[in-house]
Amino acid sequence: MEDTEGTATKANLARVFPLALLVFAEAMIAVNQTNVSSIYLPISKTFNQGVYGLGILTATFFFSYGLFEIPGGILAIKSGPKRLAALGFALNMFGVIASSFSPCFSILILFRFVAGIGAAFAFPTLLVLIVRQLKEGSEGLGSGWTVGWTSLGAAVGLLVWPVLAQVEGWRPSVLVAGAIEIIPLMGIIVLIGGDKIKSKKSSPSFQNSLAEIKKILTSRRLFLIGLVLFGAGEAYGVFSNFIVYFLEGHFGTAPAIAGFVAALSSVVPIIVSPLIGRSHDKIRRSRLYFFFGAIGMCAGVGIVAIHNFNVVILASLAIGFGTGVFFTLGFALAKGASQIGYESLSVAWVDTFSLMGTIISPIVFSFLVLDFGYFTGWITIGVASFVPVVPLLILFKEN
Repeated sequence: MEDTEGTATKANLARVFPLALLVFAEAMIAVNQTNVSSIYLPISKTFNQGVYGLGILTATFFFSYGLFEIPGGILAIKSGPKRLAALGFALNMFGVIASSFSPCFSILILFRFVAGIGAAFAFPTLLVLIVRQLKEGSEGLGSGWTVGWTSLGAAVGLLVWPVLAQVEGWRPSVLVAGAIEIIPLMGIIVLIGGDKIKSKKSSPSFQNSLAEIKKILTSRRLFLIGLVLFGAGEAYGVFSNFIVYFLEGHFGTAPAIAGFVAALSSVVPIIVSPLIGRSHDKIRRSRLYFFFGAIGMCAGVGIVAIHNFNVVILASLAIGFGTGVFFTLGFALAKGASQIGYESLSVAWVDTFSLMGTIISPIVFSFLVLDFGYFTGWITIGVASFVPVVPLLILFKEN
């Protein structure tokens, strides 16, 4: 009896430890996604850049992220998620560390491009590895944990790095962020189980693989989910990347306070995402959840235009709720819509829509602010984040 209990305990630890490592890895990808935007003020002073240059810097990271996510998903079909996750982490770590040594703004943009490639390879494959650690039928819970821990990482990047940059300088703060990634990278290589290599007899033919890839990329269901995430990317991309800069510039808010307000949008999904994910696994109410998430996103971004500090806090909470709903359901539905071995591509496909929204919105927002002011910028992005959700509310069918 004792031997049986000891074996069960060891088995549970064998599952829990890899799961903890994987969610930590997702969190670090998010840290190094948001920490640079939270230290835009010192970066802008170093390189003499304004809101337009910072918009280009933001868009560059997400452009490479979006450009390489689908190719990464296709590579994962043959290589397996573990290998691609390790490669992605190594590229992301290199791009982040190298960014801290950038001699000029154009080189910083180049290294952020490399970091984006790494994130594109790592994020979807890590999500697949996380879900595989759970029992079958737990796509929602696995996606909820992924979004929750990613949000925690984003919150840490927004909250800690403005203070760290203020104390040590922005270059050392970025260097530290990249160095920390060595821990999950080594863990993925050493501790996560290897990808199973299929025999030639059991492997799908080239034609069958192409057919499944085409099925994923032309799926109306995944397209509708992708549109929703495009709207989420628009809203969250502008808010997370500009709210610290906005608060510091317009309210004279201290970096620590500005980072805290921005981090609230990433703290809420830590709680909301697992709850939504678990609910999704038990009952299917995707359209209803998406509707309320869209209201949170749209209203959250739009009310920043009021230019009131307390309202910005409320906006951050609302956007956090919308983020938790959109990405948890989006990733869970995407993974559940694909065959085993193709999950990374399905997740990458819908996530690419969100990244396109994140790429476009900072540039559009920058132009709107320069030509018409922040009021118009916040209102426009708020409305634009709701429009892509409408087709899903009309056409989406629950399984």
